[in-house]
Amino acid sequence: MKRTKLIVGSFFIFFVLIYSYNNFFSKKMLTGIYVNINYENSPVVETAKRTDTLYIYEDNSFYSRYYGKGTYHLSYSFSGTKIDMSYKNSGRNTSIKRDWFGKPKIILYRDINHFYIKQ
Repeated sequence: MKRTKLIVGSFFIFFVLIYSYNNFFSKKMLTGIYVNINYENSPVVETAKRTDTLYIYEDNSFYSRYYGKGTYHLSYSFSGTKIDMSYKNSGRNTSIKRDWFGKPKIILYRDINHFYIKQ
């Protein structure tokens, strides 16, 4: 019985650690250069329909050719890290994910796998 509890407890801790690593990000982890992927068929109106590079800085600002200069704010919920980006009298609120220890992705349109991926 103790062995079963130890195995279940270990599995639970392992799952929580992997989920946290793939879904929660600090500002320092997110700063860097991101490239727009799968943008050709995106139905989202306020999204780059061409190759775009997004520069995220540690001072809560960002820049891209498509969005221009803007600011961002990170927030956290049970589902992970959210990023609220403000630019040119507009904005976007989306999530940041990582697929099984891969690079962080700023999700633009989940259904067609449209995102910015960190370089």
